[in-house]
Order: sequence, then structure tokens, then C-alpha cells
Amino acid sequence: MKHLILLSISILFLIGFSSHAQNIEKCKCSESFDEIYNYVEQNYPGWKFKVNEKTKKDFYSLTNQVRNKIKTANDLDCSVAIGKWKHFFDDGHLQLTPNFLVKIHEIKKRNVSSFELDKLGKQVNYSSLEGIWAEEEGEYIIAIVKNNETGAEYNYQGVVIKSKNENFKEGLVKFEFSDQDSTGYYITGGLIAGYYKFDFKNEKEFSVGGNTKFIKQNNLNLPSFFPENKQHQIQILDSNTILISFPYLPLNGSDLDSFYSSTKPLLSKYKNLIIDLRGVSGGNSSGWLPFRNYLYTKPIKYESEIAYLTKENSKFWELEKSWVEKIDTNSAFFRTKEIQESFPLEKQKLEIIRSNFGSNKYIELENGEYHQDSVYNYPEKVAIIVDRNCASQAEDICLEAKQSSKVKIFGEPTSGTIDFIIVRERILNCDRFSLNLPIGHRPNLELNALDQTGFIPDVQIPSDIKDWILYVRNNIK
Repeated sequence: MKHLILLSISILFLIGFSSHAQNIEKCKCSESFDEIYNYVEQNYPGWKFKVNEKTKKDFYSLTNQVRNKIKTANDLDCSVAIGKWKHFFDDGHLQLTPNFLVKIHEIKKRNVSSFELDKLGKQVNYSSLEGIWAEEEGEYIIAIVKNNETGAEYNYQGVVIKSKNENFKEGLVKFEFSDQDSTGYYITGGLIAGYYKFDFKNEKEFSVGGNTKFIKQNNLNLPSFFPENKQHQIQILDSNTILISFPYLPLNGSDLDSFYSSTKPLLSKYKNLIIDLRGVSGGNSSGWLPFRNYLYTKPIKYESEIAYLTKENSKFWELEKSWVEKIDTNSAFFRTKEIQESFPLEKQKLEIIRSNFGSNKYIELENGEYHQDSVYNYPEKVAIIVDRNCASQAEDICLEAKQSSKVKIFGEPTSGTIDFIIVRERILNCDRFSLNLPIGHRPNLELNALDQTGFIPDVQIPSDIKDWILYVRNNIK
């Protein structure tokens, strides 16, 4: 929504801004970029895949452009330039967040006349990108117009026409983008600038960074807030079909227990189960595991993890697997079947990591498989719905669920944020940016990469279908 950062990493800004302000003032943009560049080059497991013979000419050209740009850059230009460099890697798990605010006087201004606004309002039924657009949460009215600056890097501007946010008065340019590659910069309501993908789903709707959404309008009225705070839900659709909706995945503790206890009695009574994962962009597996049993038809093979063991990454890998040395082997948790099966394998992984600590090697860590004693009679058919906003953990669920003969996946190709795995925050000497970086990748990326395509569903729902639930419900009958 408002803060745009995939997987909710904007919280990093809130944690660190005040305590690091003094260091930020002392650190130049160019110094920050040098540290980020060196750290990513040395520790990012995707570097060898992303900077290769086919791409390195463009990459080093972009890097030189960024270095020249930031020599005298203000905070806005610094954030956008380094964000553009990060965007080259096209990896939602490589996360770079500025720890500083854009200053109001750095934001461009543009006057959009009443004549222009009247003309733009009449383009609501046209395929033109120009027009009047309302942010879905009702905070802004934006006029998208052609950029009239000579030699401009971006050929479209988003100018604030109305705003509930005191930071953005009428006439400020909230974003600029190029229609050639649909990328550009966007300044959040909290004055944090970033470089993002502008995704025009159709002529009446687009999103920025896979999150903040704008709807085309024919007037200048600020819409009321209409998205509801979605909760996990289970619905009986008919005598044979139930629907479970997951708006997010990081369920745990009493939240998970309560939802699962109310859902469990129904799962074994209905032939058809629809699971709606649309919009799930991350989280952990705890909210999914209780439902996995009902999809099971044969042993589920887990993909191996390829650990990239630089000195820095080795610290995180060791921490990731060291739980086996801390667990109370007398506890009820330890005696659960899943932990009993995984414990020896995790101990073996920890030994491998320690024996290769800081070796700069890519080491494969086998993950084994999950099996259960029986296959549940119900549900007989399971449909999982995904969309282009599904990423990370949602895509991992698809990889697992597809191994069941009960399951068919519907929707559109997912985001493609799964190849580089296990993201950890990195502490930099220069605090202008917060950096989160994966420590490994999925196996066989040369043949098995998903980030470029996303997970392709079994049945792609046609673009003219509005009610996806009804479409899937009729299909699985």
C-alpha cells in the first residue's frame, strides 16, 4: 500500500532513522554506494548469475552512470540512482531501503491547468497512460502527464492534484516513469524515495512496486478509503466446496491456533477446497503447515538449499542451522514427527557449514522430504489461486503443493521472487541505506529459475474474467 516496499521492509527505516542520523550526515552518497557495491559483489549469491557475459557491459555502464550521478547528488537523486542500480538485479529479496527523507525543496513542481485536467478527465475510457488517477487508499489524486522537460530521463510525470498528506501539496511531482521499461521513481507519503516497477494491469489500473495501487478517474474527488483490512477466512460456497482466503502468511501462536481450530472440522467434510493466496508476498511457513496434510497424496520432496559461504554469509548460515544445538531434546516439541525427522539432517548441515565456513564456496544442503502415514479422503480436489503479487513464501507453497495429485493452480504468473533465498539484514558502516541480502539460492538455476517468469499456474485465468472465485469454482466441478 502506502510504503511500497515488497515484503514490508519499510519498517527498517523506522527502526534506524533517529539513532543513525549523525552518521548519515557524515557519510556521502558516493561513499555509501561504494560500500554497498563491494558488499553485494562479495556476498550476494546472485551476482554470478546476474552479472555475466551477456549483461556485464550494460551493468558496468549503469554503474558508471550511477557513480557520476551521485558525485553531487541531493538526497532524492542519491536514493533514486542507487535504487536504479539495485533494480538491475531484479530480485525482490535483495532489499535496499534509504534511511533518510527526501527534502521538500528537492521535489519537482509542475502546474497542471484546469483546461488540462478537464481534458485528462475525459480519458477515463481511453488506453492512454495520461489521465486522472486516485490512489486506492484515498490519499491522493494524481494527474499523469507527458514530461515536458527537454532531454528528460522519464517521459511521464505523476503530479499531485489533491492530497490528504501534508507532505504533498498540489503541484508536487510524486513520481516519474518511462513507458519503455515501465520503471521510475516514487516518493512515499513519508518522503522516502525509491526506484520501482510501474505495473499497468490494464488501462484503468496500475500499481507501483507491486503494492500501491491507482485507479483511473473521471473527476477530482478524493475517494473514500475502500480496501478492507482482510482477515483469514473460511467460507462455505456450496454443498461440495469451501474457500479459505489467506491475505498474508505469517500466522503464529494463538492467531494460527484459533483459525486452524475453526477451519479443521470443515476440511474433512467437503469434496472441493479453494485456497486463495492472491496478494501474499512473503511470510513464513507456519501459517501453511497445518493445511498441508489435507493436500498430501505422496511424499513431498523439498528442494535443496545452495549455501553461499562467504565469511559474512557463513555467520548467518551457522545461525540459521544452530537451533539443533539449542533445542530441548526432552520437550514435547522435539518429539513431534517433523522435528524428529529433520533433526539429524539439520545437524549434518551445521557440520557442513562449519567445515566450509568462509570458503566462498557454493555448497548444496539436502533437505529431504515430508511424508505422512495416510492420505485424507477429503478434500478430493484442491484449487490454489495466485496472482502477479504472489511472491516468496507463496511461490514456495506452489512448488510444494504441485506435487500433490489433488492440486491444480489457477490465476496468473506469480511475481518471481524465490530463486535467491533466506534474506538477512546486513550491518553497513555507512548508514544511509539498510541492506537485506539472501544467503543462498535454489538448486539448478541454470535450468530451474523462476524469478524471470514467476510460477506459471496450471490454468491461467483469462484477463476478462472478473470473478476469479466463481471461475475456479465452476472449473473444479
